[in-house]
Amino acid sequence: EEKSGYRLPRAKMANADLGRIINSDEIQSVLRAAEPKDSFRPRRKNPLTNLGFMVKLNPYALSARRQAIKATEKKNTIDKKAAYA
Repeated sequence: EEKSGYRLPRAKMANADLGRIINSDEIQSVLRAAEPKDSFRPRRKNPLTNLGFMVKLNPYALSARRQAIKATEKKNTIDKKAAYA
């Protein structure tokens, strides 16, 4: 028994030899040339971990980092003096 209104799926292409079709002269004459790939693409650096790259994006980052280091050093020396007193 067959279902009513059901049709078997049929192939859309009459000739399924796709490789031969794509490489045929008719198709190749219409195609444009392939664009060359970029041989060198620089790796993106993370500015949160790479200070040099952060300075390139934000010149104030170097002074901010220096101020943060000085503040922690100052805090550490105060803590050490308090520990010995």
